[in-house]
Amino acid sequence: MAHTTIAEKVDRRDGRVIRAERRRIERRATILHAAESVFAQRGYHAASVDHVIKAAGVSRGTFYLYFESKSAVFLELLDGFSFRLMSAIEVVDASAPDAWIRVLSNLQRVVGLLVENRALAAVLFRSAVGLDETVDQRLERLHAHWRKMLVGALENGAARGMVRAVNSELVATALIGSIKETLIEALIKADKTVHVGELARTLMDLHLSGLRPR
Repeated sequence: MAHTTIAEKVDRRDGRVIRAERRRIERRATILHAAESVFAQRGYHAASVDHVIKAAGVSRGTFYLYFESKSAVFLELLDGFSFRLMSAIEVVDASAPDAWIRVLSNLQRVVGLLVENRALAAVLFRSAVGLDETVDQRLERLHAHWRKMLVGALENGAARGMVRAVNSELVATALIGSIKETLIEALIKADKTVHVGELARTLMDLHLSGLRPR
């Protein structure tokens, strides 16, 4: 009778470990995907762990092996998508001759990500605050980060003569609110095909071109 060598035993054990890890990764991804759909359809507050469990086709025990609460799975979705959005934005040198073209390219990349991930866009833009302190704090930090980026861009642009000098704090807040509502209308409420280039150019014309020096 052939004897199993130590190397063969190690290979078998490693194979089982790899397969188990792959199953854990796949199961976690399944829960996240189901939660994304549930939050997009119901909103954060109306969604429940039971809704996510049913959509994912897993047991309650399995859900809690990966996430301790509804807010935990929501925050992972929020953090992952926010990182992808931030990664799509490249720093623009306001003194470069093609600065406005680069700004438009940034907008096109962000809008393209939102169009490709409408469910996540709905989760990000439609999530109301007021019932979960942890989620509220994370959303506020995210919005504060966006405001800080816009304030810096406006001040840098004004210093370089790219835009008019304005109250950068107020204008940044106004831009975020206006762009957010525009994207909700285009990506979430409207049941039609969205043309990324057209939407990006419209946003730029409406919200940025008006700041150019007169």
